[in-house]
Amino acid sequence: MSPLTMLTHGLRRHGARLSACLATAAVLLACSAPSASAAGCRPLDAVFYSTDSTRLAQRLAANASACADYYISVTPGGTDGTLVRTGVAPAIRSNGPQFHAMAEIRFSAVSWGSWVAANGKTWFDAGVEARKRMDAAGYDVSKGDTWALNELSPDVIANVGSARADALEFIRGLYTGDGTPSKGLVFVTVPLQATTDLAQYKQQLQDWLQDTSFWEDMSRYVRFWGEEVYADSRDWGVAGSSLAQRANSLNDYLQHLIRLAQAGPGTTAAAQSFLRSAYTPIANGAWSYATGFGNTMISALQMENFISTETYAMRLSSAADPSDVRDRFGFAWSPKNNLGLPAATFTAQSVEMLDRLAGALHSSESSADGACGSSFEWCDSTVDGAAFNDAWKAFTEWSPPTNTPAGTDVRVDASAGVTVTYASVTSSGNTGARTSDDGPPPPDGFAREPGAPYFDITTTTVHDGPIDVCVDYGAADYSGATPQLFHLADGAWQEVTTTLDTSAKIVCGRTASLSTFAVFAAPPPTLTVPAAIAVDATGPTGASVEYAVTATSLFDASPIVECVPRSGSLFPIGDTTVTCTATDVGGTAATATFAVHVAGAVEQLQHLAAEIVALTGFPPGLKAALLARVNKVIEQLNETNPLQVRLTCITLATIVPLVHAAQSSGATAAAEAATIVADATRIRAVLAC
Repeated sequence: MSPLTMLTHGLRRHGARLSACLATAAVLLACSAPSASAAGCRPLDAVFYSTDSTRLAQRLAANASACADYYISVTPGGTDGTLVRTGVAPAIRSNGPQFHAMAEIRFSAVSWGSWVAANGKTWFDAGVEARKRMDAAGYDVSKGDTWALNELSPDVIANVGSARADALEFIRGLYTGDGTPSKGLVFVTVPLQATTDLAQYKQQLQDWLQDTSFWEDMSRYVRFWGEEVYADSRDWGVAGSSLAQRANSLNDYLQHLIRLAQAGPGTTAAAQSFLRSAYTPIANGAWSYATGFGNTMISALQMENFISTETYAMRLSSAADPSDVRDRFGFAWSPKNNLGLPAATFTAQSVEMLDRLAGALHSSESSADGACGSSFEWCDSTVDGAAFNDAWKAFTEWSPPTNTPAGTDVRVDASAGVTVTYASVTSSGNTGARTSDDGPPPPDGFAREPGAPYFDITTTTVHDGPIDVCVDYGAADYSGATPQLFHLADGAWQEVTTTLDTSAKIVCGRTASLSTFAVFAAPPPTLTVPAAIAVDATGPTGASVEYAVTATSLFDASPIVECVPRSGSLFPIGDTTVTCTATDVGGTAATATFAVHVAGAVEQLQHLAAEIVALTGFPPGLKAALLARVNKVIEQLNETNPLQVRLTCITLATIVPLVHAAQSSGATAAAEAATIVADATRIRAVLAC
């Protein structure tokens, strides 16, 4: 194509601003290479993410602005994306001194992350190695070539794990290289323009913008902060809207990060300073996509007008800051025929689209209006179903911090000693807890100990599913009682306890809503034990003793009762204390004791002697004989001579036949005789006769 033909083509596409250039060949030459010092020519750093780098550079060069420098990324090669492609950087620079290549360096686990892991290196080492590969591939930082880190992920923004620290080390390595420092570009992923729930993202940005050391490091290492604000055609082509409305809506999205930083408190000073000199919105020139970039499933002419409007909006925004004398913005250029057009048609329309892109950048060098044509016709189109998304307007104001992001299993420290865990938060907000000493009295049977506050828990979130609430009741002394968590719902207390940690003094409960919570305690279980128990030994080791113990609790139908020794145990001769404990489900226990006395042989003989004295149906002579034998046995048991002790069994043995003989002769009553025989027999068993 001859220079005159190119100029005529450009005039047809870009309007009357070139008409004066047709007058003479001399003027033609002047217009094809305008002076960078021309009055009103605004310098531009035009930055491009591209998968079609060589053609992009050629079409931009065909209608380049002498006021602009063009920085074009080059996709990496290799199966893991760590190969820096050779030959492309020189080809881009061949378009003139205004053209610079940027090697795309991928910050991901499957790319340079795999190199770090496989080689036992650091992320800093990875950055240095990437710079070495750039040098070997023909990149020349002395001529403006540099690196383009693709991309900082949401994990970096949210500071998840080591993601932010790893990214910083990688960037530092890319800057350092082999000793020749070079500031480069960082691409940053952002939510799509169609996103409406931006509260969590905004809060993450606010936290990030206050990371002073990070932004100070970015000032050292990074020249372009490339926000991937790939606008959506459906948020642009609104029927009946004005150019001002479209540009404002686009800039709500394209400029949201720097606007938020500028609205921030003093803690964002480092971020403000860096972004003022480095913020580079990367708009959408990627045609035609339904996903991946903002939606651009529109006709080629509509896409050209979309690009023109984005250029207009970004030029307008840059000009609004008089302290910034150089514009910085760019586009993603990644053509893909998702519309199913014939290949030749798609290629031809892509070239025309690039020409519109080049022309919009060139023709807006002195005024944003130039991007839209002489009658603003290049910034006008209607896209079916388009509507503005006003959610991005919120980034012009700094919001109070939200502590409850959207998500599942969201745990929040509502205040000191109060945690709230949501099963699902569908819209982020704030959760807080306020303590007070005033509130409704506990339900019947329960008490609030001194130092136990009421917890008024509120939230601005939208949430689904159960909510787990845990409170620390450590200031209250609930020893000897069972603290339980109560929730005030519909004017009545509901006991909601799920877990109780008495050592940490934390009680948790599950509810469906939030309001007032309090820790109340029921009294410990009531434990009923027998009075003292006295039994006779039935053998040398004592006697088996059965007893009954019961427990009741206000809120536990079946407290656990444990006694030592247990009922039915063999109790030794003498006195034993039985200790019983009743424990409720909350871990509160009540304790009681009672005594068990097991009479031994001597004590039983003394009882036997008393029984004989009290006999009414025995002849006096028989009573005297029996009493003499019992006393003799007691005497023998008190002897230390083992022989005397053995004689007790012989003496006791004479009692049974004597009583049987008296009973047979009718001299004594049968019932009294049976008692004496049973006692004597049992005592013999105790003595192991």
